[in-house]
Amino acid sequence: MKNTRNTRVQKQQKKDKLQRRFSSTLMCGLVLLSSTAPIATVLADNETQPTTQQAPTQPTEQSKVAPSSDSVKPSTDVQPAPSKAEQPATPETTPQADTAKQDTQSKKATASDDWTVTVHFVDSATGATVTKDITVKGTSDQDYRNTSEYSNAMKDAMANGYHQANNDPNSWSPFTQAHQDFTVKMSNSFEKKYQVGADGFYHEVNSDGSLDMNHKFVDFTVNYTDKNTGTILGTDFQEKSDAGAGLTSSTYGHGFDENMWAMEKDASPYLNLDHSMDYNGKTYYYDLELSTLKGQVKPVNGVITLTVPLTNMTDDQKYVSWNIRYVDENGKDLITPDAQSTPVGATGEVLAEDLSYLGYKLKSGEKNDISYTVTDGMKDIVFHYVKNFGNLTFTFKDVDTGKEIKSAYTTDGQPNTYFDGRSDENKDKFAIKGYTITDESDNDLQQQFPEGGKTTSVVLKYKKNDTPDPVEQGSVTFKYVDGNSNELQKPKTIKGDVDSKFSESAPTIDGYKLDTSKSDETYSGQFSKQGQTYYFVYNKDNKPDPVEQGTITVNYLDADTGKSIQEATVKTGDVDTAFDFTDPTIEGYSLNSDKSDSLKNIKFTKTAQTINLKYDKEQSSLRPVLVKAIKDAKPYVDTTKYEKTYVDKLSTAIQSAQDFLDNNPEKASFFSTIVNFFTGNSIDDQYQAHIDQVNGAVKEVEAHPVTPVAKGTVTFKYVDQDGKSLGIEDKTVEGNVGDKFSEDAPAVDGYTLDTYKSKQTIDGTYTDKAQTFTFVYTKNADQDNFSVTFDIYDESNTDKPIKTVKVDLPKGTTEYNGLMHKDDLFKVEGYTYVSGLGTKMEVDERGQNRFPIIVSKDPKPDPTVQSVITFNFVDESGKELKASHPETGNQGDTYTVDPTNGYYQIDGYTLKNKDLKFTFGAKDQNVTLVYTKDVTPDPTPDPTPTPDNGGSDDNGSDTNNNGGDKSKNKGADSKTDSDTSKSKTSKDGKDTLPSTGESNTLWMTVAGISAVLAIGFALVFKRKRN
Repeated sequence: MKNTRNTRVQKQQKKDKLQRRFSSTLMCGLVLLSSTAPIATVLADNETQPTTQQAPTQPTEQSKVAPSSDSVKPSTDVQPAPSKAEQPATPETTPQADTAKQDTQSKKATASDDWTVTVHFVDSATGATVTKDITVKGTSDQDYRNTSEYSNAMKDAMANGYHQANNDPNSWSPFTQAHQDFTVKMSNSFEKKYQVGADGFYHEVNSDGSLDMNHKFVDFTVNYTDKNTGTILGTDFQEKSDAGAGLTSSTYGHGFDENMWAMEKDASPYLNLDHSMDYNGKTYYYDLELSTLKGQVKPVNGVITLTVPLTNMTDDQKYVSWNIRYVDENGKDLITPDAQSTPVGATGEVLAEDLSYLGYKLKSGEKNDISYTVTDGMKDIVFHYVKNFGNLTFTFKDVDTGKEIKSAYTTDGQPNTYFDGRSDENKDKFAIKGYTITDESDNDLQQQFPEGGKTTSVVLKYKKNDTPDPVEQGSVTFKYVDGNSNELQKPKTIKGDVDSKFSESAPTIDGYKLDTSKSDETYSGQFSKQGQTYYFVYNKDNKPDPVEQGTITVNYLDADTGKSIQEATVKTGDVDTAFDFTDPTIEGYSLNSDKSDSLKNIKFTKTAQTINLKYDKEQSSLRPVLVKAIKDAKPYVDTTKYEKTYVDKLSTAIQSAQDFLDNNPEKASFFSTIVNFFTGNSIDDQYQAHIDQVNGAVKEVEAHPVTPVAKGTVTFKYVDQDGKSLGIEDKTVEGNVGDKFSEDAPAVDGYTLDTYKSKQTIDGTYTDKAQTFTFVYTKNADQDNFSVTFDIYDESNTDKPIKTVKVDLPKGTTEYNGLMHKDDLFKVEGYTYVSGLGTKMEVDERGQNRFPIIVSKDPKPDPTVQSVITFNFVDESGKELKASHPETGNQGDTYTVDPTNGYYQIDGYTLKNKDLKFTFGAKDQNVTLVYTKDVTPDPTPDPTPTPDNGGSDDNGSDTNNNGGDKSKNKGADSKTDSDTSKSKTSKDGKDTLPSTGESNTLWMTVAGISAVLAIGFALVFKRKRN
């Protein structure tokens, strides 16, 4: 028993020991499980997140910085540029140039070459153009937005009330291709609103409309320029910069090489002297630092603009920039110009590019190589090319008869490119009414253009249709009504083939006059399947009866035969008015006044009259030639313009020729004819001798001009403060160059001379160039108005205004929209508006009311530089309506689009653009013309066409459609709300849909933990019970 009991006790102890060991292990497991459960839950959540393609992460501020040379700037101030792997994804590009040209540009471009970016600025809501497109150049280590062109475009957009709506301004956007297109979306709605306060700074507008005066902001602009030429190298524009924190600017990252350009000590009073560098034994600076709070500089209307000259550190030798260009017949660049920057005095040779792959060859007579020596003001070297396209000629023949059934069609194109006659653009050229193209010829509609200058001929065969093609007919009805819709005459209906054009002008109705405010004088359009109706609306004409008319017919007859030698002239005029008529010159004939009816004292009468003018046939056809030679030579008989010796010789020749005409009347006498016959002198030879004598004397006179006494002119104008004429005619005086002139300002009723802008007496000296002086007057004060003064300053010199404008406003006015008059009242010729105007400028009839306006001087155009403006034609959805059209002109010249004529008129569309005047610049431009589709006329007495619906009620149909649309929109909105309530929101705030199995995974984890806990508690409980 003892052994048995001991054995049982030992077994129980052993079992208890195992249970304690298992419990300890289980508790450790539970502790570990409790600490890892949150991690498992997070992993489960992450595992169930939907896999979505994320947009490329924007680079950090560090990645924005481009590399710098250690030899110029301290390395501590410049962070390295992002590596190739870190470069952010470039915005989506839209290739516009043709493939061949892009391939060429890609082959020519390298990492050190200039690449180009075209930027479009559009309204993010409407897609409309906010400001004109720009094209900028740069290299792979530059950000295309750190250029003066981009900054100026953004300034123009912001002047119109826009700000950037996309494209993180802190991202790194380098030039990465030979050419790229970017679209910058702009918005005119702001989260924050700013307003200029009385202190000249911008302040945030509080929700109650008051200004937060504790914080000050300015629009800060620094224009970095070439010290020698004044050319803007780059611009640093900082919008709404915190003025309280101090304003800073660096030469880095503005489109020029900061390792080449820096500031000397006298470049600006705002240099940060702690940030300097040594180069070639000289000290240069690269940072600006200024404080508005310490009074260093004060803003004007919220704007601070600095112009800082930079020095080229790398070389004291003067460099000039120029281009090697390859242009077509219109002066348009065929490939990207090769930009050059070379020192004055350098020499070299340039070879023309082979552009045969583009379908162009060098112009005949053009040199293939050009040697050059660089001079100050070096102009571009330009190679001129002419089109050398391959030609395709299509002839159209009847397959059965072999006869041509349509005129041949020829087109040209770049060699080795393809022409598709089946395309929507070309298919109408190959459609022949009543015929069908054969299958074999249909395959021939796709052809490859041959080499330049060569032609490929293609014969297309057609089978005549057994039955003619039916043509649908359309009708148009014209009704003639008065203002009360009363019918004035029977309607007119015309018919024609559908899609063919029609045109109908308003007829004359006695006693009525067409109301052009309600009707067009002519309606034009196309026949359609549905009938159309147009209304001509007339008003009662109350003008008096017309004066009775009379007619006079003038006949031109041969004096010998009585036959007509020229079509008769019929003149109509009021009875009892004089008949004003001059007998015409008829070549080969001369008027015989003795045999002709008199033209003196003739009046129109109620009875028709006839006048017969009789002419003698001239003895020689050279007589009118000699008469004309004498007439053309007389202006040269002027000793003030030509040397007297040669003028006298010409006078003698003219007199001799005139004597010959007098001695040989238009109808030769019998005696002169006998004399000429026996002397052997042909009358034509004698005429020719005098003609040669007179013309020869004229050439000698032209070759011996004298220098005339130089004259000068001075014009005096009389204007008000807005530059508008006072209604007084300009006065122009003339005098010899070098003589003195003096002019006093006249008195003008209602005005007083502004002696601040004009002298009472203007004195001067006549010069060889025309001079103009202006007397400026101020309108005498109107007791019912008060004046507001605007001083216009050049941004480079705000000490003295270049123009002052005064505007009279009615008393009681508290706000003035100055921005509306930016381009008229406040326009300064040669300058571009920068800032200072608003839409709601506060004015007070008891205050001073004086506002500053900032403008910038326009760069002086170079008339020797030509550029191209390419016009693109699209509808409101952006769809292209027709091929682009280029116009070429000299820099500074203007070009006005006429939407009613030529290439700019598109049937069925109306041009939407308002500003149709464009100026040729130094660079090519792209302009988009937006057209709106013409609305189908409405069938009411209003003069708009309406479809003939056979009496159906269109209004009821429209109402039903609109109601249906509203129901659909409401349902769509409800569905959207429901879907949103079911979606999940991720930690970064982006909505994501729940993934399949997400909740299952989470519950399985919880169930597993619960099972382990249950087992653990069961074991512990059992141990205690035992």
